[in-house]
Amino acid sequence: QRLEYRITSMGLKVANLSMNISEQQIHIKASNSGMRTVFPHLNNSYTISYDGDFQPTHYLRSIHQDSLKDSVLTTYQKGKATMLRKSNNERISYPTTEGTRDFFSLLLMICRSPKPVGNYVVDGNGRSWQAAVSGGQIDNLNTSLGRFQTTKYQVSFKALSPHKAPYVDMLTHNTLSEDITLNIWVNQGGIPVKAQIRKKLMSMTWEILSIS
Repeated sequence: QRLEYRITSMGLKVANLSMNISEQQIHIKASNSGMRTVFPHLNNSYTISYDGDFQPTHYLRSIHQDSLKDSVLTTYQKGKATMLRKSNNERISYPTTEGTRDFFSLLLMICRSPKPVGNYVVDGNGRSWQAAVSGGQIDNLNTSLGRFQTTKYQVSFKALSPHKAPYVDMLTHNTLSEDITLNIWVNQGGIPVKAQIRKKLMSMTWEILSIS
């Protein structure tokens, strides 16, 4: 399944985003290459392999943001994760709790589960976060593809550790924060047709452009 989105912020187009979803893998690409925008250059891709419960086994990030280029692979095993950065050959291992997910496998779990409301643990580059998923109300949503009957969920995050994690990429770094609220609209086919991240007076929106 291939999904295409437009990312906007403050009424301006920031980037294009695509998701390719298969049975045990999701590939995301966020890029504004070639676009005239006041926002930083972005050409990142994310590939997550996961099990039947949407828990990741491998999480590969290819990062190109302005002058920053890197490749980061995180491998998840029972009770442990190992993150390897290609730029400096740094290898970091850290403990994880049962059910830990990355941000994108959490998003997919919310969309594909019949009753996702609850608390979950998200790995933010070695720093654990609690993701509280609430809502579940029906919302009729107008998009560029037409009108969808959706289920709307809200997600808030709380740091479970005082220690800051290393910076890897802007997309996931700016999402895991205690002062943001994430709203997700999911259609009856389990597709996120819209997502909105709110932080004080700022917001960023993903809106569906195509489904194939």
